[in-house]
Amino acid sequence: MMKYKNIKIKFFYITIFLILFSNNLIFAETEGEPANDESKITHELKNEEEKEKIKNLYEANIIGKKNISKENTINSDSNEKREDKNLEKVEAKKSEAKNLNNQHENTNKSELHNDPEKKLAVKTIEDDKTESRTESTPEGPIEKGEKTSRLSILKENLVTLGFADWSSPTNYFGPQTESAVEEFQAYYGLTVTGTGNEQTLRKITELLGSMIQRGDRTDVALALKQDLDALGYASWDSPTNFFGSQTESAVKDFQKDHDLKATGIAEQKTLKKIQEEMERPVQSGDRTPRAQELKENLVRLGFADWSSPTNYFGPQTESAVEEFQAYYGLTVTGTGNEQTLRKITELLGSMIQRGDRTDAALALKQDLVALGYASWDSPTNFFGSQTESAVKDFQEDNDLRVTGVVESKTLARIEKVLNQPILLGDRTPMALKLKEDLVTLGFANWDSPTNYFGSQTESAVKEFQEYYGLTVDGVAGEQTKRKLTEVLETIIKRGDRSVEALKLKQNLVTLGYATWNPPNNYFGSQTERAIKEYQKDFGLRATGVAEEKTIQSVREQMKKVLQKGARNKESRKLKQNLVKLGFATWKSPNNYFGPQTESAVEEFQEYYNIFKDGMAGPKTLLKINKVLSDSVKKGVRSEKALEIKKMLAYLRYADWNNPTNYFGTESERALKKFQEDNRLPISGIAEPNTVELLIKLYELKSVKNKEYEVTFDRMVDLQMKHGNPKYDGAGKIPADEANVRYYMNPANFPEGTPGYLQFMLLDESANVSAKDLNEKFLKGKGMLENTGSAFVEAGKRYGLNEFYLMEHALHETGDGGSTLALGVGVDKNGKILRDSNGNIIRNKSHKDVYQVVYNFYGYGAHDDNPLVGGVNYGFERGWFTPAAAVIGGAKNISNNYISQGQNTLYKMKWDPDYVEDKNKYGKQYATHIMWAVTQAQRMFNKLGAGVFDSLAKFEVPTFKNQPKADANIPPAPNPDLPPTIVVNNYPANTIGKTTANVNFRRGPSTGYESITLINKNTEVSLIGDNDGNWVKAELNGIEGWIHRGYVESLHLYEVYAIGNVNYRATPAGERKGALSGGDLVVLSLDKNNNIVSKKAKLNGTEYNWIRIRVNANNYWIADNFLKKY
Repeated sequence: MMKYKNIKIKFFYITIFLILFSNNLIFAETEGEPANDESKITHELKNEEEKEKIKNLYEANIIGKKNISKENTINSDSNEKREDKNLEKVEAKKSEAKNLNNQHENTNKSELHNDPEKKLAVKTIEDDKTESRTESTPEGPIEKGEKTSRLSILKENLVTLGFADWSSPTNYFGPQTESAVEEFQAYYGLTVTGTGNEQTLRKITELLGSMIQRGDRTDVALALKQDLDALGYASWDSPTNFFGSQTESAVKDFQKDHDLKATGIAEQKTLKKIQEEMERPVQSGDRTPRAQELKENLVRLGFADWSSPTNYFGPQTESAVEEFQAYYGLTVTGTGNEQTLRKITELLGSMIQRGDRTDAALALKQDLVALGYASWDSPTNFFGSQTESAVKDFQEDNDLRVTGVVESKTLARIEKVLNQPILLGDRTPMALKLKEDLVTLGFANWDSPTNYFGSQTESAVKEFQEYYGLTVDGVAGEQTKRKLTEVLETIIKRGDRSVEALKLKQNLVTLGYATWNPPNNYFGSQTERAIKEYQKDFGLRATGVAEEKTIQSVREQMKKVLQKGARNKESRKLKQNLVKLGFATWKSPNNYFGPQTESAVEEFQEYYNIFKDGMAGPKTLLKINKVLSDSVKKGVRSEKALEIKKMLAYLRYADWNNPTNYFGTESERALKKFQEDNRLPISGIAEPNTVELLIKLYELKSVKNKEYEVTFDRMVDLQMKHGNPKYDGAGKIPADEANVRYYMNPANFPEGTPGYLQFMLLDESANVSAKDLNEKFLKGKGMLENTGSAFVEAGKRYGLNEFYLMEHALHETGDGGSTLALGVGVDKNGKILRDSNGNIIRNKSHKDVYQVVYNFYGYGAHDDNPLVGGVNYGFERGWFTPAAAVIGGAKNISNNYISQGQNTLYKMKWDPDYVEDKNKYGKQYATHIMWAVTQAQRMFNKLGAGVFDSLAKFEVPTFKNQPKADANIPPAPNPDLPPTIVVNNYPANTIGKTTANVNFRRGPSTGYESITLINKNTEVSLIGDNDGNWVKAELNGIEGWIHRGYVESLHLYEVYAIGNVNYRATPAGERKGALSGGDLVVLSLDKNNNIVSKKAKLNGTEYNWIRIRVNANNYWIADNFLKKY
């Protein structure tokens, strides 16, 4: 820490002194008056051996100082990287270093020694060998009045040590010399005699041998400069070992501040004082680089958060130091004492922190994963922001200082927590990690595991322990955690892409659990399913993860695969079973697995949808054994055998009147005939595929007749009194009793007729595929095109017949082309959005559109305002895609009718169950008495007579006193029809287009006869409307009426203004006339039926001008006075 601590300076220089004096240090003196030509004191060593001894001691002293400097430096890296605090000093230092380096390269040792600007001279015997000596060298002190050559050396040394400033010292000892000697003696605590006695000369020699001065280039000079920098007397970024002018100035400044001789030479007293200052604790009030460095380190260790620490040691610094000392169990002083600084050095040297890229960082990250604070699959050795965050989480959970830096205390706690067992009641990240691992290995199925170790976790741990043969205690101790790690390191799981995954998949194919050709190295969802199936078959935990037990099992089963070329008893057993199951006809199968056996195995595999490779792997062998063990065959007596015999009899493969539960020879013969007729393997064994087809054909022929405990007359009476029955779909014409009785009577709609489909069960799937629906029924059906998967999904989700759902949607939307089917853009409040032309906006990417709403079943589309009602209904339920509308509407059908028992069209119309149960009028889908028959007819039109050969089921009701079928359909009642009067006449040449297939009627009501059916997107000429929901139109020279909901004007607008609005010859041009508010006007479209518009200014205001047609002429009107009619 302190560069000079423990340097035995005194001992070192006393040793040098004793060597010098033991070799007859001789003083010479000459008489005479003082002159410039004075002799000098000479110091001569006895021989070269003594010289070498002094040199070795000096070098040892420097090395010692160098080593101590290294041992006692706090954060040497930080010292080397301090910022320059004085740009001028730094620049001067660079210049000085450059000049001195140049001088050093071009200057020899003697030049450096003699030049006082480079190094002050230290006069010794070696320097004076060429000078003359006296005959005798008197011994004794050098005193006032003496005039000798040794005196000049003394005086030069006093100058060197800063006690005199003679430029050319003489060899005369006068009053000035005496004063200088006295000052020296007093400064160094010697007896003040004013003479150069032995004690004084020895001290001078000692100082001259140990001092550091300008021109030195040594490790000791480097250590001195580092201390001066730490004490704030310099600001070198990376101090060198050269003692130059800047160093000298820094030494002088230090000496002045500490009442030392300001010589610029670092002699014994100065060095000692520097050492004392370095050893002094950094404390409150200090303003030094040491204080700044201490503060920077406290920030690094997380005990302060200064963004730019200064060099001032204030109250905050004191508090941070106290906190540090208390945290690490040191004596709390609030000062940066030796103990504290040593602890900081220790921590900084061992800590792991952000930016590190080391093996220690890798080990740390692995521990954090094990503890549940991170989830890296393959941690690297880089300590980044994620690692820092994980460390902070750990520190917070364990009552450590939250710094993100890993020091000794954090490391110790990590080690302790890692070794702790995880047990019931724990709520820790380790518990969360444990639970995630248990899920991965299939011992739990939590969707979002928490960090709580509860009873379920305990049970899962016990299962894991039992499965792997560990001590079962429900505690995740060292043994359990080690096994978890071991298993997790060897598993192959979903998402892996490896050679091991490829090998596993190849084996699964061979074993019959997959059909990849060829398999790749990716473990995906299909591989997971195959693994689960394998695990179920072999009594393993069905996790879909290939861990050690599963992998070992796969290896063992691979050894048991039978294939072409095998000759063993297992092959004979296989062939015998294939004969039993009807896949071969060998009379006496041998033990050879040849080409015929391979073909028989392939047939079996294809029949049971197993990968066809001709090899009898576990999947194939298990299936053979299961079929033989589970199937009804000759000799079996069971309820299942009885059911099979009943179905065979019903299908006329037998004529048992009262079949028993015994499956004998006749049963086997009947079943073989059934298998032959349906191209199944002829085995006489009721294996799964045979039974499945048998049930299907039996149910196909199955028609249930439901008998109600209510009279037919009561049904009719309730309808007439409470049902408000209507003869027409629009609900305008009341139905008479004769027609109600006809359409309510099931006997009028026998099997094979379109009306019979009203008895089809709608809560039973028709087992139709989405592909069939798309290709055969939904192609070209507007927004319903390619929605087959939605209908299938809706059927599965809500238990509905797909055909009914599809036909219902096609009817309500006019084959997918109605406004509600095409989608209606709305804002966040569900309000319908239209463009400037009044057209509905349907583009989802339009800036104003929040969602596009779809409605395929007409829910909410009431007669008063079907568009708004239908849109609001769909918006509130989130029908923002065609699929959502299909499935959502199906839910309504299920909830409102089918799930309540109204599971046929007949029940939805007449609700006989409610009448039977409550003797009251029930819930009905429509007032139209022909509604159920009409729906059935539509279904028949789409499906054809083949629907009766499908897998659809039927339930036909019968009532007490139900009449037989009527010979004729009753006539229609006379309706009270509205007049065919046009209230609002449209301008000439008004064009409209139908939005769905729609009836063209003779009057404004569905009670009027339909002239023809107009196809969707047909253009018609619009004449006017009845101020209601009907528009009069002309098609091919014939006039008729169309419901407003199914026709849309292309260019009919209403003048939107109070008073008159001018129209002009050109945009903003000459006025040609005026229209009144409320007038109808048609736009003059281009040849593509697009609106024609131009922008132009009128009276300084720019308008968008629309071309209109008035009296067969084109004019222009500003668009802000128009709105879509």
